[in-house]
Amino acid sequence: MRLKYFALSFLIIAGMTYFSVTQRTAVPWFESSSSAFWSPSSFSRSVSQPAFDAISETLTAARSESENQKNSALKAIEETEAPLHFAPAAATHTWNFSGTGLKESEVSSYLQNTPPKAIYFFRGNELVPISAPLGYDGDLTQYLFVSDLNTIQDIQQQREAQAEQEQAAGQDAQAADRDSTDKDSLEKPLPENAFEVVSFTAGKRDDGSVLVPVNPNILQALQGPDYSLEPFNWRDDGEMRAHLSTILSFGHGGELVLKVSGQGYLKNKAGFDFALYENAFRTGSGLNVVQEFARVGVSNSLEEDFHWFPCDPLQNILSGCLGAVPTAEGGDQFDLTVVGLTEARYIKIQDLGINKNNTSRWPTEGCDLDAVRLFHAYTQE
Repeated sequence: MRLKYFALSFLIIAGMTYFSVTQRTAVPWFESSSSAFWSPSSFSRSVSQPAFDAISETLTAARSESENQKNSALKAIEETEAPLHFAPAAATHTWNFSGTGLKESEVSSYLQNTPPKAIYFFRGNELVPISAPLGYDGDLTQYLFVSDLNTIQDIQQQREAQAEQEQAAGQDAQAADRDSTDKDSLEKPLPENAFEVVSFTAGKRDDGSVLVPVNPNILQALQGPDYSLEPFNWRDDGEMRAHLSTILSFGHGGELVLKVSGQGYLKNKAGFDFALYENAFRTGSGLNVVQEFARVGVSNSLEEDFHWFPCDPLQNILSGCLGAVPTAEGGDQFDLTVVGLTEARYIKIQDLGINKNNTSRWPTEGCDLDAVRLFHAYTQE
């Protein structure tokens, strides 16, 4: 049908052109450059009435058929059972920090290149998750953990309260009395750095390669703690290398096993029994701390299961995590009573494998252990 109208229109237009040329009268096909259709008044002045009537009839029929086709299509859409679906709006690729108390400028360096799966902001006793923006295409396994100073203080208070309760209940004294008096009299305290490295399994870098520590001497790196309140220039290669030589970066999923030197052991006594220092640092505002967590376990032998301190940042459980309290605030301190042991010879530290690293060419992925201190280490004389 459409071809018939086109053919008829072509014949009419050809006739009009011949008529207008022979009569030396131009047909004003477009009144202006913006006109898209013919003007009846202009045609009526340029062609004969029969020709005008024929064109009008042809175009009216074509318009009628077009309207019928459009109405049929709309009716088909209305009758279908499937709802109409429209493409979603383009992703904004912005993080929503409103109402969280955290500013994007404080963590912007962690949101570049491959952003984390989410930001977990610990605000006092509350966990505030900040979800990735629409169209997220970053790393699906890493989280950026940030705590405000109130959270840090709460963790310290929880640990201190637990130690005080233990002391008040006399549990340390009872634990010490379980061994013979003769053994106690032969005990000799060991220095706070009396530990040995049993094994270290490096984790992965962001690109999947195995992390290689800047300082291969782990014992030397874990002396300290080495920290300074002076501003640190992360862009200076010399300062960066000097800093990394004093810590041990684990890599994603890395593991370190330590033992008390010689035949020594940790003993459950009043207060904290040992401390680990991770170099969690404050953001630019100084009001929040970026953290990389690891879990900590203790045991009397490598053959038996390790007893793990409570650590699950995804569930807002931080009191037993390494990396919760910055070195400058005293580090992470542990009490054997929490895991129900009177003694322990081995300490195992495992990076959780979900920490977002600040993108850098330096091998700093995962937990970064600054130092180890054994407060209640003993040996038999």
